[in-house]
Amino acid sequence: MLNLDDYQLAWSIYLLSAFVLVLSVARLTRRFWVWVKDPLRAVTVVLLFMPERIEPLQDFPAPAIFVIVFESMSREKTETAPTVAVNLLLVCLFAVVAAWVTRAIWTLWRRRSA
Repeated sequence: MLNLDDYQLAWSIYLLSAFVLVLSVARLTRRFWVWVKDPLRAVTVVLLFMPERIEPLQDFPAPAIFVIVFESMSREKTETAPTVAVNLLLVCLFAVVAAWVTRAIWTLWRRRSA
């Protein structure tokens, strides 16, 4: 079992690599159409940075996408993977809608000020 120092080190490495991946997705999508680019970036951030608790009694969360993958690959059938998948899907949907609303407000504000 991981102690607190190992856990924090693992999360630090994961967050650094996820941040680099988000920056690379931002660079790769910069020439996309705006209404496609913003939701892709939002979904990338949600998938990489949303934590989820594995066990309710412990305070150690894990990345939600890893919880879904490992729970669906394991032989033991638990109710964790479908619950986490629905939560992740709803947060992704909310992020996409928020990206579109933000882009629409930004577009309207720029048209009005120009």
